[in-house]
Amino acid sequence: YYRFEPSRSGKIIVEMLKGYSGPVLSDEFAGYNRVKNETSCVLCYCWAHARRNFYEILENHPEDCVAILLLIDELFSVEREAGKSFEKLKILREQKSRVLTEMIKAWLEEKNLKYLLSEDEMGKSIRYLLGHWKEFTVFLEDIRVPLSNNHAERSLRHAVLGRKNFNGSKTINGADVAADHYTIIETCKLVKLDPAVYYRYLVDTNNAGGAVLSPLRYTWWVWEQKKAARAEPGAQA
Repeated sequence: YYRFEPSRSGKIIVEMLKGYSGPVLSDEFAGYNRVKNETSCVLCYCWAHARRNFYEILENHPEDCVAILLLIDELFSVEREAGKSFEKLKILREQKSRVLTEMIKAWLEEKNLKYLLSEDEMGKSIRYLLGHWKEFTVFLEDIRVPLSNNHAERSLRHAVLGRKNFNGSKTINGADVAADHYTIIETCKLVKLDPAVYYRYLVDTNNAGGAVLSPLRYTWWVWEQKKAARAEPGAQA
């Protein structure tokens, strides 16, 4: 879901989340603190952003950065091991991820003593993770929370590159229309549906005065139609 606004103010995200009380995954942008203070949502932090802090200073602190990066990478390996099974992921997080996070915290607390009085990048990276440990470990208790918001970050790039290419939407209405199209196209891609096919369906159904299905429900409907066709007597396999 895309929404374009003239500001990154925290009040916009609070307005968008009105009525929602689940987890919200983000980076450390200060505006998102309003989610924690003004909504009933649970704010969670992205491990990819924490990892990036250490990766970017690898050349200056090779030994320590390699150690923490390997531990964080193990967390992501556990997620991949589960495949698409939430049940398996729940078990793996309890058996493996919880142990790994305890190891990461112990490492951070030990190294924090070394960099306690340091205002350099390493000390800040360590204290960023430790200072938001509660937000970083929500995923252990809530299976809905992914380790990172990388997918959302990647999806934002299309809008940013588009803005550069056509110099913005010029008007509020133009921005709203662009946001709608980005939402439709990216949703189609998520459910492995060709956006062009879905747009043709949208136009045809709308012109006929019919009720339009969402991309996911349209995909299900097409699948059910194919399943029914295969079940008919004389149908070819």
